[in-house]
Formats: sequence, C-alpha cells, structure tokens
Amino acid sequence: MKSQNKVHTLIAVVCMAAVVSAVRTDWVGLFSLPLLSLAGFAALVVMGVISESLAIRLTVGRTAGNTSITFIPLLASVQLF
Repeated sequence: MKSQNKVHTLIAVVCMAAVVSAVRTDWVGLFSLPLLSLAGFAALVVMGVISESLAIRLTVGRTAGNTSITFIPLLASVQLF
C-alpha cells in the first residue's frame, strides 16, 4: 500500500469517527448547561483555535512539522465538561 493511500485511509477513518461522535453527542445536555459554563466552554474553544493559529513551524533535518499547545484547552474542556 502506497504512503498516499495510507494517508487517505487515515483521513477517511478520522472523518467517519468524527461523524459518529457528532451523531452520538448529547447536544441537549450540552446546551442545558448554565450560561456561565457555556461561556467557559466557548472561551476554551476560542483559546484552542488561537493556539492552533499560532503554531510553530519546526525543521529537523530534511523534515518539517508544526507544533502547538492546542491540547491544553482541549484537555481542560474534557476534564471540565
């Protein structure tokens, strides 16, 4: 299997998992949270988007990649909600 096919397969699996997660999420429970909790959740989402946009590009040898601290607000939201 070519490397490109593996990447396409991975993307397809992740997309299917995202759709299944979105369908199975208890949206009513999320939106029944108090207004202050929803504001905190929105703040964590905004911090995640901002930290992803400020990702740092690293070059090691011939390869390059990006790194960010997006996991911090995501981990906090998982722990809180």
